[in-house]
Amino acid sequence: FTDPQGKKYKTTYSFPVFSLQNELPGVIDRDSLLIDLAGIDSTEKVLVILTDTSFYGKGVEKLVPVESGRIVISPEELEDLKNGPVHLEILWEMEKRLQGGEKRPGRIYTSYRIQRELLLQDDAEN
Repeated sequence: FTDPQGKKYKTTYSFPVFSLQNELPGVIDRDSLLIDLAGIDSTEKVLVILTDTSFYGKGVEKLVPVESGRIVISPEELEDLKNGPVHLEILWEMEKRLQGGEKRPGRIYTSYRIQRELLLQDDAEN
C-alpha cells in the first residue's frame, strides 16, 4: 500500500484453506451433528446457520467454538427444525491489523462461507 504521502507499506498475509474435513451426508437425523473443519484452529468460533423451509421454523443461528477442528450442533438445537430440506451455512470471519501497530493504516478482513443443502429426518437410517 502506498499512502497519499508516498510512503510504502508491505504486509505478508496467508489465506488458510477453510473447508470441510469430510463431506457431510445428504441425509441427517436428529442426533448431534458433528462437522469436522480443516484450516481453522481451536481458538476460533464460527457462525452456524441452519434453516428449514417451514414458515414457523426458528432455525439455528449461533456462534460455535471450534474444538479440535470440530463443531457440534446438539440434538436440542436440531429440534427447532422441521423434517425436510435444511440449509446449512458455516461462516468464519477474521480481521487482522496490518503489521506495525497503530502507525500502520488498514486492516485485512477475510470471510469464508461453506454452504450445504441437507435433508433432516427423524431417523436417517430408514
